[in-house]
Amino acid sequence: MPSGSARRGPPRAVWQPAPAKVNLGLVVTGRRADGYHLLLTLYHTLELRDWVLVEAEPFSCDCRSSFPGDASWEVPGYGSAGATIDVSWDVRPGRHGISACQLVGVGHSSGAGTGCPGNERTGMGTGAGTRAELMRLCLGMDLVPTGRDNLACRAVSRFTELARPGARAGVPGLPGGSAGSSGDSAGMNLAVRALVKTIPAGAGLGGGSADAAAALRGAALLTAARAGGTMESGYETAEDGRPAYRSPAWETVAGAAPVKEAAASLGADVPFAVAGGAALAMGTGERFACLPALDWPVVVVKPSFGLATAEVFRWYDQDRGGENGRVAQREAAEKRDAILSLAQVLATTGEDRRREQLARHITTWGRELPNDLAPVVYARFPELSAWRERLAASSALLYGMTGSGSALFALADGEPGLARLWDELAREHGAPGPALILASRLTPGWPAIGLTALPGGSIVGMNRLGRGNDPRC
Repeated sequence: MPSGSARRGPPRAVWQPAPAKVNLGLVVTGRRADGYHLLLTLYHTLELRDWVLVEAEPFSCDCRSSFPGDASWEVPGYGSAGATIDVSWDVRPGRHGISACQLVGVGHSSGAGTGCPGNERTGMGTGAGTRAELMRLCLGMDLVPTGRDNLACRAVSRFTELARPGARAGVPGLPGGSAGSSGDSAGMNLAVRALVKTIPAGAGLGGGSADAAAALRGAALLTAARAGGTMESGYETAEDGRPAYRSPAWETVAGAAPVKEAAASLGADVPFAVAGGAALAMGTGERFACLPALDWPVVVVKPSFGLATAEVFRWYDQDRGGENGRVAQREAAEKRDAILSLAQVLATTGEDRRREQLARHITTWGRELPNDLAPVVYARFPELSAWRERLAASSALLYGMTGSGSALFALADGEPGLARLWDELAREHGAPGPALILASRLTPGWPAIGLTALPGGSIVGMNRLGRGNDPRC
């Protein structure tokens, strides 16, 4: 592994990873006058990830040959007509943070009575065509925009507005110009050219927010390089023996005002997605405290339907009235304590001490992770409630619904525990309904970052980004 490599000229394109997240706990603490719900939540990044290609004019990068995950793999759909960005999907095991992938419940009927929107369209029976349609539904392929309304495109546009010359917020610590309009000789146009999707949409896994955060990081890195910032790379060894990475340019631009301000304007999950790792977040996601991250296997269950976050919160508001609301208020304090207890597990140093702390947490609070939105979802989707029961009966250390759903997840006790949990959840027999089962893991840092400099540049990657004195938090 190289100890450092200088780039020949500023890069014109950058691939950035967009890791998924899970909520290890979520409680609604209030609601602002403008209708936004205030939350206390415990975020954690997964190795499961998308990839986002951000390019500066002139747009000439061939994303088929520069994709950092596999130099020989061509991105399907490149150059498709009518699309602003090229969106392709890749859920092959061994790639993009997926260690295993399995479709179950293919033989289920049309889903009548299950409360699963969209299933009535499929006429699910058996056969290859049905499996392909089921995979499309489980991934939520039709929910991902390919135009300028994609959140990653909006992120780059917002960054450009905030970082242009003369804007209130510049890119601190870097000389020279910033991204600006095409008429600005010191600036450049930026655009999202391609997405390689792995994170299911409508799942509560934060795929759209992750893509937006990756687009912001890519835009900031290209701007820093254009302004004269260093794009050198260097490797060092982390405590666990795996390679860690430091980049002065990265640490500067990740904490830049345009990145933070743009992230805060794009959605509650985006500020955390820029930082990654693990964090206890409050409010609308703009305030969070970073925590030591875990390195545990995780199994994700994504049913054949997705959920819209706004709709789930609307259900929550409906259901919390009257007696249900009084019960929810009484339970809120307990859920907050449970989330803070799990945050203490993350903050505990030493594997043995952390396991002791986790055992105390489970004894006190149980194995199901608290989520105020889960009851309203389970009440409307019996199929998802049945999957919850299957997780409860499994060998999972902890389990729950992430975000506003529809995905559920379970944490496994090491690799042997993952093998046992996979056998329990990924078998066809007894599957409550159609679902995509993915094995990944919580990640203690950032997945591989690839940077493509044209012309003459090469891909530089890393396995982990060391946290250290992290300015992002």
